[in-house]
Amino acid sequence: MNKQILKTRLITDADITISVVLIRTTEKTATVVTQQVEEVTCKIRTSFDGSRYILPFGKYSFAPSFNL
Repeated sequence: MNKQILKTRLITDADITISVVLIRTTEKTATVVTQQVEEVTCKIRTSFDGSRYILPFGKYSFAPSFNL
């Protein structure tokens, strides 16, 4: 799989964009490299509309989510 850059905006300030590099995916997990050059494996979640997303920085109220 080719490396893919995922981008999202912060809910607290829509002018700030953050990104991660998607390295590999399996059926249930995705491995990304964050801006701090840290490799993180996270669970792929499914939204109510069927879209898939990840939460590489943890699950909290204003956590940034990245759509796959």
